[in-house]
Amino acid sequence: MKKLLLLFIALAILGASVAEAQTVGRTNVPPSVTLSWTAVPTNGIAGYNVYFGGASGIYTNQVQILGATNTSCVLTNVTSGGVYYCVVTIFTSGSPALESNYSSEVSATVPATPAAPAGLKVVNTQ
Repeated sequence: MKKLLLLFIALAILGASVAEAQTVGRTNVPPSVTLSWTAVPTNGIAGYNVYFGGASGIYTNQVQILGATNTSCVLTNVTSGGVYYCVVTIFTSGSPALESNYSSEVSATVPATPAAPAGLKVVNTQ
């Protein structure tokens, strides 16, 4: 009981709450890749298509970004440790809508999630 009281006093002195103390050092951020590009000053741009996949030149996923000035994208359907190859195109608002050629390809490696610690055991109780 004395140890618990000392913990609460220490937290009060440091200005931290019990909830903060329980979550220090733990983050559950899902893997993602953030892309950005330079806008092309052309009239009639409706937006951008971002294509990406797990092999160079093979794009199995697409994200559509509406608006000529929206020049970034966060890809969230990626996996830890994966390598992704990405390109972007412009599409117009005309009828029919036209799409540019692919931009140059970029690649990103999503950091692997570290393995959980092993061998946890109780060594003493009082």
